[in-house]
Amino acid sequence: MAIPEEILADYTLPRALDITVRRGDSFRLDLECEDEAGVALNLDAVTGTAEIKDAVDGELVLAFSVSITAAAGLVSITSPVATTALLEWPEVAQACAATARIGVWDVQISHGSDTRTLASGSAYLSRDITQ
Repeated sequence: MAIPEEILADYTLPRALDITVRRGDSFRLDLECEDEAGVALNLDAVTGTAEIKDAVDGELVLAFSVSITAAAGLVSITSPVATTALLEWPEVAQACAATARIGVWDVQISHGSDTRTLASGSAYLSRDITQ
């Protein structure tokens, strides 16, 4: 199996999607890959990667875990509490702000020589209140 043709031929990808990671909370984002009729695409043997960087071609801020549920066409992006708790508040952010931009992110799926970015956008960090 390979990346489904519906994904490879979709020139509207990547979808613009900003995310907010709350420091000290687990993070999960599920992306459903479906055809035009709403039927799940088979992602058998497809792998995924997702990262936040401080800028395009910048330093890594957070590497997510990505799992694929092949038959359901589901790409799950996660990060545990132990990882998000270590995220640092940006120096340029106002001390009293609740949320600050920490960089850019994207998620890619790959199979063999094919790679496709499904979504990308700005990444924000939200402070935790209860610790």
